[in-house]
Amino acid sequence: MRGRIKISITNYMQVKSYVNLEEARKDFCDSFVLNSGINIETPLTSRLFTEYGTRIKSLSLQKAKWKDSQLKTLLFERLPNLEQLSIDCTVPKPNAKGQFLAIEDGSGARRILPKLKYLSVNATAWDTVGN
Repeated sequence: MRGRIKISITNYMQVKSYVNLEEARKDFCDSFVLNSGINIETPLTSRLFTEYGTRIKSLSLQKAKWKDSQLKTLLFERLPNLEQLSIDCTVPKPNAKGQFLAIEDGSGARRILPKLKYLSVNATAWDTVGN
């Protein structure tokens, strides 16, 4: 990722500013970090991935919010050139067996990210029922 800028997004005003850039100015970045509280499927964030998706080579989700189906759509349909993925998240204990991102579709067929060279997942489990 030499010569490119990594953009760290911490709020929706930042998302809006990158979405509203002129098309010719969007090539400066191929690496995004979405931080705590950013939901990947709000209309604004969805638009960010629509506008930058084919350009993104590196994505880091640091306590960002998503549903499994939303994350799968993002990874398998909107980021065809993704080379690096880092996920730092918290999952409920019933899902703590590594099933929070299954790679099979409903038919049993496996999906892959063909250009992915680096994957880092840090998933911390938490109890959903208090004692």
